[in-house]
Amino acid sequence: MKAMTAVAFRLMSVLGLVGVMAAATPALAGEATPKDRVESIYGHVKKAAATATTQEELTTAVTAEFDGFIDYEAFSARTLKVTWGTLNATQKATFIDRFKRLVIRTYAKKFQPKTEFAVEYRGEPAFTNDAKTDATVKTTVRGKKIAADVDYLVSLAEIAGKKAWRAHDIIVDEVSMALNWRQQFEKIIAKEGFDSLIAKINKKIEKSE
Repeated sequence: MKAMTAVAFRLMSVLGLVGVMAAATPALAGEATPKDRVESIYGHVKKAAATATTQEELTTAVTAEFDGFIDYEAFSARTLKVTWGTLNATQKATFIDRFKRLVIRTYAKKFQPKTEFAVEYRGEPAFTNDAKTDATVKTTVRGKKIAADVDYLVSLAEIAGKKAWRAHDIIVDEVSMALNWRQQFEKIIAKEGFDSLIAKINKKIEKSE
């Protein structure tokens, strides 16, 4: 009887431990994986594309999602790699604000209101450092008439005490937004100055609107 009681106690203890471990698994697993984060973004964009009635409405929805996903300061610094360190705080803030709108407009134009699209993942996220805090998530977006490879360079960052994956570059059909714009923007700054660059970016934004 005592032996059975001891066995039953051990069994209950093991089951209890398993239950605790199961409950703790999500917390122990930590934050979402890079792929989870991108999947979440696509989920919101899909919903916005399916329900938005205008391009502006779709752009607004994308903006709301990207505010927590894109690290615009890191994206800006990567884009203006040559001159970023020479800009003052006001100039950096101005560029980040304008650059954010340019990124949103460029990305949102890949999708149309009242449309559906499918997303394929080209393999698992590829970590680019030993600490596994930097990764590339490769996707292919397919619509009815077009398809494009859209890859995200992401890093693990702490926001309000919580860790989250944030993107600092987007590569569309093997063309990096940051590197592509860097060639254009640095040339303008060198020849015409920073204020001229901001004026040209504003024109790009107005034209896309």
